[in-house]
Amino acid sequence: MVRGTDDGNIAEINFVKKFNYNKEAYIDSYLQNFNFDNINNIYMVRVTTKQFSKLSHQVVMTRADAYLIYTNSTKLNTIIKENDFYLDEDILNKNNIEYTQIKLSGISIKMSDSNHFQILKLTPDSFYSLFRRIRTWSRC
Repeated sequence: MVRGTDDGNIAEINFVKKFNYNKEAYIDSYLQNFNFDNINNIYMVRVTTKQFSKLSHQVVMTRADAYLIYTNSTKLNTIIKENDFYLDEDILNKNNIEYTQIKLSGISIKMSDSNHFQILKLTPDSFYSLFRRIRTWSRC
């Protein structure tokens, strides 16, 4: 059986739900990398938008599948429960939720039984642009 995008999307959705339902389970593994006094205002958000790439100068899908946000929004508690603890960028935007994205919290979510994955995906133009820069730096 060949698995594809749908399976990956399901894995991402399930991870976001599990995280938002029980954040304490991730304190030792993921959240230890961040300094939080209180994790009640921290949420995992699934990426649903594309972003401008400085490398390729195009709007592209991001490398991260999800990231953490901080918010004081009280209505988010109701929204997240209505969505079975699922949260994505579209939900935040549709409900005008103000939040701060936590820097360096983006993660790539893999299926639990996945043995093959790429750490970095590049278009040919991005590859050329990136390695042209590296070659220039090495001459210094």
